[in-house]
Amino acid sequence: MGYDINIIIPPPYGLPPSRRRRSGGLAILVLGMLLVCGAGMLFLVLFGGSMLASTPAIAQGGSIIPVSRSSQADEARRQVVNFAYDQLGKSYVWGGNGPDVWDCSGLVKAAYASVGITIPRTCTDQWFNIPSLVPGARILDPDEPKKAGDLIFFTKDGGKSSHHIGIMDGLRIGSFIEATPPRVTRSDLTLKDDAEGIKGRADLAGSLLLGYIRVISDDYQGDSEDVQPVDQPVDQPPPQPPPGG
Repeated sequence: MGYDINIIIPPPYGLPPSRRRRSGGLAILVLGMLLVCGAGMLFLVLFGGSMLASTPAIAQGGSIIPVSRSSQADEARRQVVNFAYDQLGKSYVWGGNGPDVWDCSGLVKAAYASVGITIPRTCTDQWFNIPSLVPGARILDPDEPKKAGDLIFFTKDGGKSSHHIGIMDGLRIGSFIEATPPRVTRSDLTLKDDAEGIKGRADLAGSLLLGYIRVISDDYQGDSEDVQPVDQPVDQPPPQPPPGG
């Protein structure tokens, strides 16, 4: 009895020469793609942590939110806000300059000192003098969008002085950080018109909105030599207690 023996040669050796060349090229392409992907994964493992650690951040309720790298002005504004967030929950004391107790203007002065910007000590001096002392600083138009680090001022005497100040945190419209009795807190601004149609705080009777100041301009370069110092040192309390904080 005779048998037919069929020998099956697996590909690619059983392929014609033309098919064999195409199959070999595809294999090289797939191998190259795998090598590229592997190198990318290795890079992320080795350097991904340091890249994330170098990303600027902003605080929210005690946590840190990573944000994309942007301008030097935005980074300085975030540092101001992060400093203020680090003080949340600390006690309010009139004349407080930190590190454990604050009043409203003392907190603002220290927050800007953290980025090398020196501003006056009291709310009234800050309102009237920051635009002339800090290059690029200006009073904002009422309807102009506010940014993190912008200062909000309140008055009880029709604008002759400022009795209270806060730092806009930029997380949502009207959100700001303030040192007010009994402690440093984050507040949401709610305004209502008084009898004369002037906008004031709904949660603090008689505290009228005075205005906003942007201390750090968009072209800020972080050169502290361009910032003019003021006479009053950071550890000197204001000369008289403000009526509301």
